[in-house]
Amino acid sequence: MPSVWENIVKAKRDSLEKAIPTEWILPSSILPPLEQADVSTFIAESGWFSDAEKEILSSSVTDLLPRLASRQVSAVEVTKAYCKSAAAAQQLINPLTEIFFDEALEMAKTLDEELQLTGKPKGLLHGLPISIKDNFHIQGKDATQGFTSLVGKPAEYHCSIVQALIDAGAVLYVKTNVPPGMKRAETENTLFGKTLNPFNRHSWSVGGSSGGEGALLGFGGSPLGIGSDIGGSLRIPTSCAGIFTLRPCVGRFPMSKTSVLTAGQDSIMAVPGPMARTMEDLILASRIIIQQSPWKYDPQCVPLPWKPVDPPTRLKLAVMWDDGMVTPTPPVRRALQGAVHTLRDAGHEIVDWKISPEEIQELVEVAFGIFLSDGGQWLRKVLEPTSEPIPSGLSWHDKSSPKTIFEMHELHVMRDKIRMEWFAKWDSFKEIDGILLPTSPYSIPEHGNFTHVVYTLMFNLLDWPATSFPSGYYTNAEIDGPYVNHAPLSETDKKIQRDYNPILSDKAPISFQIVGRKMQEEKTLMMTDIVYRTLKEASKA
Repeated sequence: MPSVWENIVKAKRDSLEKAIPTEWILPSSILPPLEQADVSTFIAESGWFSDAEKEILSSSVTDLLPRLASRQVSAVEVTKAYCKSAAAAQQLINPLTEIFFDEALEMAKTLDEELQLTGKPKGLLHGLPISIKDNFHIQGKDATQGFTSLVGKPAEYHCSIVQALIDAGAVLYVKTNVPPGMKRAETENTLFGKTLNPFNRHSWSVGGSSGGEGALLGFGGSPLGIGSDIGGSLRIPTSCAGIFTLRPCVGRFPMSKTSVLTAGQDSIMAVPGPMARTMEDLILASRIIIQQSPWKYDPQCVPLPWKPVDPPTRLKLAVMWDDGMVTPTPPVRRALQGAVHTLRDAGHEIVDWKISPEEIQELVEVAFGIFLSDGGQWLRKVLEPTSEPIPSGLSWHDKSSPKTIFEMHELHVMRDKIRMEWFAKWDSFKEIDGILLPTSPYSIPEHGNFTHVVYTLMFNLLDWPATSFPSGYYTNAEIDGPYVNHAPLSETDKKIQRDYNPILSDKAPISFQIVGRKMQEEKTLMMTDIVYRTLKEASKA
C-alpha cells in the first residue's frame, strides 16, 4: 500500500497534469520521441504554433512591452501564447509546479479592458506574462519547495516582489520547479521529479535552485522569470540555459514574505533577481523592479533609486582564473583565455586576481557553517508530517550538528573579517571596475554532477552584485579534451576533472560572471553589457 507521502505525490502530479487544457495536450504526431535529446526548437519547428504565436514567443521583452502598452498586441494574445508554450514545456521537460492559465487569461483580459477604457497601461510591465520560482508566495497557490508536507497549504498573501510585479501590470501564469528546500544545484525533488534541460534532455543538468525557471526560459515558455539566489541559485541555472541574470545585493530588490524553510537565518541572505533571454531584457527588468520603489514593499530594501551609469571608453577588470579550489574544466579555461585576449584587443585593461587555497577554504568553511547552523532541524521538521524520506543530496544536512549562539557569533566575526579582507584586496588593485570569472568550473555537467558552487557562493557571502551571461563560447569535444598532467588544486578539483567528459558536454554554452562593488547593480549591468557585446562582435569576425 502506498505511503502518505506517495499518495500526495500522485495527487499533486495528477492535478498538475489536469491543469493543462485538453487542446494543449501535445498530439502524438508531433511529440518528440524520447530518444530526441534537444527539444529547444520545438516552438519554431513543430508546426503546433501559429505564425502569430511564434512571432510573440520569439519577441524580446524590450520589444513586447511598448507593443502591449500601445495596444499593437493584446495582453490576452501574449498570455495565451505563453500559456500554450509553458504547457508544451511541461510535457517535454517538466519545469512547472503550479499552473493557473485560466486566472492568467482573466487577469490579461482585465488589463486589456482597462487599457481600452483609460488609454493608460497599468504599469511598466503591463500585460507581460512572468514566470515565478516556486518559493515566492502567490496568494492561493502552494509554495511546496518540493516537499509533500507543504502540499495543500496555499499562500494567504502575495510576497513583496510578486505584489510589486502585479502592481506594475505583470500577468502571472506558472510557478517553477526547485530542488528540495532549494538546497542543491540540481532541480529534482520527490514531489515533482526531475526538470530536464531543453537543449539536452538526456544528459545536461539544469542547475539549481532556480532550475525550473532556467529550463522554461531556455525552452521559450517564458519571456521573463523571477528566481532567487543564496549561493548561485540564479547564476547557475542561467548558465545551464545560456541566458542572463543579475544577483543583486541584499536590500536592492524586495524579498520579504517569501517561503523560506530556514527563515531567520540572515547571516547570508537570499535575494530575488530577474532571469532573461537577452541582455537588454535583463537591464530593462532590473530597472523596472527598482522603479517600482521596492522599499515601499519591503522594509529591508534600501531607498536607492535607479541611477544610470555612463559607459567608460575602456574597462579595467580583474580576472579570476579559478576560485582557488577547482580549476575550470578545459572548455571553460579556453573560453576565459579567449575572452581576455578579445577584451585586451578591444582596449580594455585586464589584471589578475589570484585567490589562495587558504583564503577560499576559510570562506567556504564560514559559508557552510552558516548554512548548516541549525543541524538539519529544518529538514526533519518538513519531512516528519508525511514521513517523506530524506531527498537525494540532502543527507549532509541531517548529519550536521547545530551551532551554539557563541559559535554563530564566531562565524559572524569570521564572515565580517573575510568581507573586510576582500574589500581591501579590491582597493589594492587601484580602481578596477569589476571582476570577470566563470560562472562555474563546468560548461554544463551531467545531471546530478553540479556539485561545486564556490565560483558563485563567494559573492553571496561578500554580498557583491554579480551577473551571469553567455560568453559566446561553447564546448568543442574535438579540442577540449581532458587535461594532461593536471596539478589539481584540491581533491574536489581532482574529481571534477576526472568526471569531465567532453563528448557529453559537446556544444554546451559557457557562461561568465561580472562582479561589481556593493550596491552598484547599475554599473555591474553596464560592464556586463560592454563585455557581452565585445565578445559577441568578436565572434562574428
